Amino acid sequence: MESDVLKLTGIIEPGDLPNTYMGRIKEIIGIVSQGKTSQEAYVNLVATTASMLEYKRDQALALLEKQNNKHVTMEPNAKVKFYLETA
Repeated sequence: MESDVLKLTGIIEPGDLPNTYMGRIKEIIGIVSQGKTSQEAYVNLVATTASMLEYKRDQALALLEKQNNKHVTMEPNAKVKFYLETA
């Protein structure tokens, strides 16, 4: 896997209500999703993560640096690439 790809863990769990599933990113607080099935929650989590990494860019880049043990520089408008693995 490329070293400039952020490795994230998606956690999908049943929600409190029937037929609901909640998704969240383990490493970055505040990136969450939901769906009627675990698969829908996962798909929504991928989309939400892509969007939220723009707002949590500093956190994402700090995590990427920690994962790779090196300084990371990116163009200001470049999107943070990520790989989402489920736990």
